[in-house]
Amino acid sequence: MNVEQGISNNKVNQSLLNSVFLVRYSTLFFLLITVLSLFFFSCKRSNEKYPGYTKAPSGIYYKLNAFGDSKQKPSKEDHLKLSMICKTEGDSAFWDTQDQNPAGTVILSAVDACSKGLLGNGIMELTEGDSVTFIVPANELFVQFFQTQLPLFVNKSSIIKVDVKLNAILDKKEYQTELEKYKENLSVWDVEEQRRIRQYIKNNRLNARLQSNGMYYIPLTEGKGYKADPGKTISIYYSGFFLSGKKFDSTNNDTPFEFRLGDEFQVIWGLQEGIKLMKEGEKAKFIIPSYLGFGEDGSSTGIVPPHTTLVYEVELIKVKQ
Repeated sequence: MNVEQGISNNKVNQSLLNSVFLVRYSTLFFLLITVLSLFFFSCKRSNEKYPGYTKAPSGIYYKLNAFGDSKQKPSKEDHLKLSMICKTEGDSAFWDTQDQNPAGTVILSAVDACSKGLLGNGIMELTEGDSVTFIVPANELFVQFFQTQLPLFVNKSSIIKVDVKLNAILDKKEYQTELEKYKENLSVWDVEEQRRIRQYIKNNRLNARLQSNGMYYIPLTEGKGYKADPGKTISIYYSGFFLSGKKFDSTNNDTPFEFRLGDEFQVIWGLQEGIKLMKEGEKAKFIIPSYLGFGEDGSSTGIVPPHTTLVYEVELIKVKQ
């Protein structure tokens, strides 16, 4: 990121420290502080919309957190190894590359970055090692960068803070090496996922009922109404979490989600199967392994990583007859 520095690194000549020039040096120092104060004050006033952030020519707001040691910027032939965290305006993180894979990073081709709107263009201005926070309109982030629809918990008018670190710029050979590492990890992820599920149940002392399909069912509040049978139109409140406890999705508390149980593309398969176990008025928790969730590809939004176990808390409000 090209950032102008306002203070010169020239060494002060030691002769200025003698008594003859002491008053003159003090005066110059006072003037320098005054000029710098005016400069920073004017910057703050010019960015009153997002204090502490600078507006780039592209229109995106950014805040530099750390400089990289390199001056290298990516070219269109490169791939970018990135660490990213997406947060709401209130700094609540809902997507983190640490959850994506054991490396905790994602790789984006420079060509793709150039076609991904404001955030992609901002990333292309980074140099290797730079760490930056961008402010991106929610609609811009999901539609342009993730190329998907807005999730339920985000308003179109919201802003998203995106922490980005450009860990490495990969040439063609380096990119192939990263792909080989990824393939090696695939073989151990299934075993590791089962271990994490068992550890989660143990740590939280859950009375979890293992189902024949591999998911776990934990009733929380008894329901006494109609059973949720396939083909019935139902209304639910739900919240989705990672095993870390981080929430990634939820319904609006004022508006339950209504759909016909069994229809495709409404909710993930594991959640469909879990709801079939419930009665109207019941609250329950489900631990859903990745093969009943978003599988090896993750969600289309990019929020749910590949091979990710999900925990859903569900309240079955209504079963229409």
